[in-house]
Amino acid sequence: MTLLTPLALALLALLPPIIALYLLKLRRQDHVVSSTYLWQRFVRDIEANAPWQKLRRNLLLLLQLLFMLLLILALARPATQVDGVVGQTVVLILDTSASMAAADGGDNGQTRLDAAKTAARELIANLPDEARVTLLAAAGGEVDTLVSASQDRRQALDALAAAQPTALNSDLAPALALAEAIVAREPGAEIILLSDGAVQLPERLAAPLRYIRMGASDANQAISALSVTFGSGGTPTLFVQASNYSNQPAQRRLTLLVDGAPFTAFELDLPPGGHVEQLIENLPASAQTVEAALNQVQSDALPLDDQAWLVVHPAEPVAATLVTSGNFFLQTALNLLGSQQSGTNLTLTVISPEDWQTNPPTLQPSNLQPSNSPTLQPSNLYIFDSYIPDSLPPGNLLFIAPPASVPGLFEVLGQATNPTLQPTQTDQPLLQNVDLSTTQILTTTVLSPTTWGRIIISAALQPSNPPTLQPSNLPSLPLLLAGETEGRRIAILAFSLQQSDLPLRPAFPILVANLLNYLSPGAGVLVPPLLGVGESVSVSVPTQVERLRLMTPDGAETLLTPAAGRVSLPPVTQLGLYTLTSESTDGEVALTRFAVNFFNPLESSIAPQAELNLVTPPAETNALPASLPPAHQEWWRPLALAALILLVIEWLVYQRSMLFRYWALLRKT
Repeated sequence: MTLLTPLALALLALLPPIIALYLLKLRRQDHVVSSTYLWQRFVRDIEANAPWQKLRRNLLLLLQLLFMLLLILALARPATQVDGVVGQTVVLILDTSASMAAADGGDNGQTRLDAAKTAARELIANLPDEARVTLLAAAGGEVDTLVSASQDRRQALDALAAAQPTALNSDLAPALALAEAIVAREPGAEIILLSDGAVQLPERLAAPLRYIRMGASDANQAISALSVTFGSGGTPTLFVQASNYSNQPAQRRLTLLVDGAPFTAFELDLPPGGHVEQLIENLPASAQTVEAALNQVQSDALPLDDQAWLVVHPAEPVAATLVTSGNFFLQTALNLLGSQQSGTNLTLTVISPEDWQTNPPTLQPSNLQPSNSPTLQPSNLYIFDSYIPDSLPPGNLLFIAPPASVPGLFEVLGQATNPTLQPTQTDQPLLQNVDLSTTQILTTTVLSPTTWGRIIISAALQPSNPPTLQPSNLPSLPLLLAGETEGRRIAILAFSLQQSDLPLRPAFPILVANLLNYLSPGAGVLVPPLLGVGESVSVSVPTQVERLRLMTPDGAETLLTPAAGRVSLPPVTQLGLYTLTSESTDGEVALTRFAVNFFNPLESSIAPQAELNLVTPPAETNALPASLPPAHQEWWRPLALAALILLVIEWLVYQRSMLFRYWALLRKT
């Protein structure tokens, strides 16, 4: 306990005068009366009439002294040190990602988000009187501004109560960038992050950041993979993987439902930090949907990832054209994907850049058979290996080590040597089951950042590279870009396969398969059969389709209208099975189903982080302080309220005789 205004204690000098007023006696004039029989009380008072008298018990004196003491203490502003905020501007960032739904935030099954909201309430309640608070809820690269620069504590608390958990990943970089912009010109401002620490952060943050950790357990198991492949004769084989993200072994029961009916179940013994796979080869050929669930949740704090769904689609034909001067590794990987064992019905055509330049394919089948090149068929995927055509064909595109720029798509800035791979985002579908941690790259093409593409794999430049390519000019070096523009999907692998050891690693065929699935999702299927939570896709629709209706797992419907043969689906934020109904101009109705699953190792690994892996700025550029000063919780308000109550009681005691008379009159009436 401390006093913020100790000089106010000087007012204690007012207490002795109050006591002295009760010690002094009244002086009365003498009057002669005929008898003192009726004046005995006043006679006793006259007998003791002197300047001072003995202090007697007096309720009014006690109330007045207590009132003065409370008032003086309130003016002295007593306060206690708390974990709070001392600045006049504070930005609270509430992590609402999926891992914050883990039920280890406290007693009675409280989640981490509930604990974070409780901590945020305490911080808001302990803010300085004139402080302004901004409250942000962030997850999956999205930021929801709940309160902006408000001094209204009630408004902030009401907005805090409305924050809800999501199933999105923990990409908080946009939220931290926004918070940094808010506090940039505010002296003594603070950014407070309430999270479990398993977040994606910006590389640098030039603002004070305090991290308040939530959660205490790592107990979680999840269904980490669910897929189906088709063997010879179209026989489906189901693959299920369950992972244990805890440091303790766990026993779970895996239950499978096919088309909503129980199909089979397995008892799983999951090792610490390991996983177990199951192959189910007797899946019915007529199966349309599969649901997998982990039961017995005593040792699981995050039930969100205990279920997964799959829409069974027979392998559709995918036509791909590879333009290369000769790439044994790439051709081998694509041919493996075209085999029956892979479950991908891929038709691959290989052509040299010279033949492509001499007789480029067009949309007219009659022009697809030049005399000096292999027979070409119309493709929905074109792969250009170290080659850029004069004009781009229709369909999805994959560029590998592009030697030149493509106007409107990307720009080649030069070459870089020995790039250092940066940590990848494990929740990316293109990197599912892909480990690039030990991959070495000799040279790579330096690409400019694009507005349409997202950086999937990035690297840091070495100091030996030209000065114009240093990190000050280019924050990160894109090695794999993927995105959608002008109605088609495009991916760019910046480095040549021959200039790296990637083709010699198990990750290579998996990465090629993921790229193929991304660039030709289901080929003839309207929607990819499997999407990640939060993903938004644009899909092709037949020209005769005039409207579509999307039904979410909770039964809500959204009406969609295609434009130019394409339609963009809203971000899918619910887990489960979706149904897309298309209605054609001729009255034909078609149904397409797809699943949204939570295959996110970063979020499923719920062990809270002790500290954030954040690169802080140099000391001369507003570096983070080693420790933030403590805040104070002031108690003058309850003291002032108690003083006011005592003042009212003192007045009632002083006027009690009059109040009794009024009460008697009221009773008579």
